[in-house]
Amino acid sequence: MRKTLLKFLLSAVILLVAIFGLSEALELRIGPIWVFLGIILASSLLVALVKFPAAFIVPILFISRGMELPVPAALHGLIHLEALSVGVGLLGAACFLRLLSLCSDRQSSIGDLFRNRGKAILIFGLFAAVVTISYTYTRAPLYGSDKLWSFLIIGGLSFFAPFILLREEKDFRHFALATMGLGLLLVPGRLMSVSHGSVGPGENVVHIGIGQLIGLALLLVMSFRFSESRLVKFLVLLSLPVLAAGLIAAEARAPLFALLLVLGAFTFTRQGRQLLISSRLTLIGIAAIVAAAVVIPAFWFRGDAAAKYRAKTEEVVGFTNGTWSDQTSGGRRLVLAAAALDGIADKPIIGWGVGGWSTYYAHDDAWQYPHNLFLEVWLEEGLLGLAALAALLWMAFKAAKRAFDEASGRFAFVLPALAYCLLITMTSGDIDDNRFLWFWCGVALVAYRMIGTDRQEELSANSASVS
Repeated sequence: MRKTLLKFLLSAVILLVAIFGLSEALELRIGPIWVFLGIILASSLLVALVKFPAAFIVPILFISRGMELPVPAALHGLIHLEALSVGVGLLGAACFLRLLSLCSDRQSSIGDLFRNRGKAILIFGLFAAVVTISYTYTRAPLYGSDKLWSFLIIGGLSFFAPFILLREEKDFRHFALATMGLGLLLVPGRLMSVSHGSVGPGENVVHIGIGQLIGLALLLVMSFRFSESRLVKFLVLLSLPVLAAGLIAAEARAPLFALLLVLGAFTFTRQGRQLLISSRLTLIGIAAIVAAAVVIPAFWFRGDAAAKYRAKTEEVVGFTNGTWSDQTSGGRRLVLAAAALDGIADKPIIGWGVGGWSTYYAHDDAWQYPHNLFLEVWLEEGLLGLAALAALLWMAFKAAKRAFDEASGRFAFVLPALAYCLLITMTSGDIDDNRFLWFWCGVALVAYRMIGTDRQEELSANSASVS
């Protein structure tokens, strides 16, 4: 009965979407060829949403706000698709379809998805409540409202999506493959851009989101167990130099340094038999990244891209020598950090309210943040917000560490990925942009729950066999 109801609901949804889409196409006078292609695309998306829902998590993690998806020239002026909104819609649809499927399964329930994780979910809810309450006294009502809703909707979806979509190991594999695949797709565009050298008006040579995504893809290539097949492992390894080239071409330093720190820490200090990030593989990965950092800029970068890379390199060298300028991006972050500490000293308990940094520092109700997650939360939400954030991260890292130490090593990749994501929040983004951190907190909790469930089933099977 439940499966019949599920099929009926899905058919009704498809029919309604088809009718709505056709009526909109006729109203906008879109040609029949585009309608036909739209039907094929919608059908393919629906199949993918049902079969590979975890793959739809990847796009929203690192998309910049305001970025629009390219549309065919024939549809310019008719359709405007914001990438983040489309990604959120698709991920929401994937979660909805998975919940519908779960309702038709008599052996499990929605409550099973969140079992034994109530305390962590409560802490995330507390953090969200503190951010919400802080809006009542913010001096940035416009930016604060936009930031709050974006965090509650997109950040909340990012945190809860793992509980719904990552139920089996194949779901983790779909996510990892989607991350690697999207990273590889972005590499040619970045290499072509830096080889041309010039950028258009309003365009930036540095692409932090792309660098963050490719850095995560590199980490998963070296730590995630895609398959036991040697051929698959070899093919995955072939992506290392390509992804390394893309990471350098993104010209984002934070993902690069965070990746190198994580690789060093979790490779050369880890003890035990289950060494998924082997020393040999890590050395290959680090060598590929270093080679790309030397070869790609020297032979490929042109114009603005080459100048930007040279300036960033000189700034890094200056920092190591103890000399820096507040006019550079790195030096500017130190200025922002000092200003944030001054703001915290003025209101350490309740903070300035969500979005309050913009009015405190820039005296403007606009998109501004101090480029450090802990400083941002402490300044805007006060000590209570910082305590809730620290408690959430503590529980997530505790769960990730237990998954890291588990004998099989199935989820050993979670702890390095969580550490990588936390590191890149220290120099970039705000609580809205850092949605990838909320996602990996959820992943850590899910992985630990799956390990505990498997252990209980194993103990039950052993006791049954003894009986």
